[in-house]
Amino acid sequence: RKLVGRRFGSLVKAWKAIDTTGLVALNKAEFCKAVASTGYAGNSSSLWDSMLEGSEENLITMRELDPKQFRQFAAFRRACKRSLGSFEKAFDDGSGETMMRHSEQDFLKLCEKVKAPKPWPQLFQQLDVKSSSSIGWDEVSFLETQWEWQGLKEKAKRSAAPKLQEHTGRLMGSPPRTTGM
Repeated sequence: RKLVGRRFGSLVKAWKAIDTTGLVALNKAEFCKAVASTGYAGNSSSLWDSMLEGSEENLITMRELDPKQFRQFAAFRRACKRSLGSFEKAFDDGSGETMMRHSEQDFLKLCEKVKAPKPWPQLFQQLDVKSSSSIGWDEVSFLETQWEWQGLKEKAKRSAAPKLQEHTGRLMGSPPRTTGM
């Protein structure tokens, strides 16, 4: 978990590096392969075991990667929903579209308005996935699209595994390999 902070700077960035196919929840084989591809030099199987220690889960999500940080994401989402009626409204530009981006100062004001739990600067840093010094719906929408919420409980929505193109071994929609590089 400390490596995540040092290497990627945020939980969301780390999870995007691990879950490159957008499955949301990974089984042990998917996780071990993905972690190894990020350059992790340790035993990815032992890492899996330590993250799910005492759990009967057979899938891992960003929640297991950093439970404390994920709880802060969930608390921020709940605070927006409770105060504004929906999470999306925190990023509504007034036209009904989720186009608004919040600078760090605006984000801290939003957190204060909705009474989100602190530390707000850390939350901003974690959600500023593009390192653009602003946060938009595109960076936080995963909390709505990839998770089901029932009260204080959340459940990952596991996506179907991406399909390989017949006989090519390529992911659907990926460009053909160029020759002579």
